[in-house]
Amino acid sequence: MSELTPCNYCIFSRIKAQADKDGMRVVRKNGWAGGIDVYAIPKNANIADMGPKTRERYLKAWLKEIPDFCCC
Repeated sequence: MSELTPCNYCIFSRIKAQADKDGMRVVRKNGWAGGIDVYAIPKNANIADMGPKTRERYLKAWLKEIPDFCCC
């Protein structure tokens, strides 16, 4: 990994921080190829009730894995 590229832990942390600022919450779901889809959805919304087009609007990232610590 390049030293200029943030690790998945840092990417996920930034998504959570921005979601908190925007009054949203972060939801992780199993994604394509064993990865994790990361969504920032309204606090009163339920991801299971959303259709594919609506979920796509809230998708922030697909991460292969999210480690427990910074790897940068």
